[in-house]
Amino acid sequence: MPAGECWPDGSLRLAVEDFLGAGAVIDRLDGQCSSEAQIARDAYRSAGDDVPRLIRLSTSGRELVDAGFSSDIDLALELGISSTVPILIDGAYRTAAAHVSS
Repeated sequence: MPAGECWPDGSLRLAVEDFLGAGAVIDRLDGQCSSEAQIARDAYRSAGDDVPRLIRLSTSGRELVDAGFSSDIDLALELGISSTVPILIDGAYRTAAAHVSS
């Protein structure tokens, strides 16, 4: 599960938005999950209505807000708005329907 990026010195920088995003997806799935997935899911559940604030206050969130991309955060925080499953094809994400028709 991706949950980070790199600082300029190459060290790992935790990306709270990735971790909570993975937890949100896992929360919607049925079945057993790994310990790592369970921790992400539980963090998402624990954050509850605080998820938007936590993401906006994260390092990446603050960078986006400061750069004028606050609306990108709003878009990323939307839940249950798409039934499309993206598939990575030739280096780009495409809908599952596009994959079937090609």
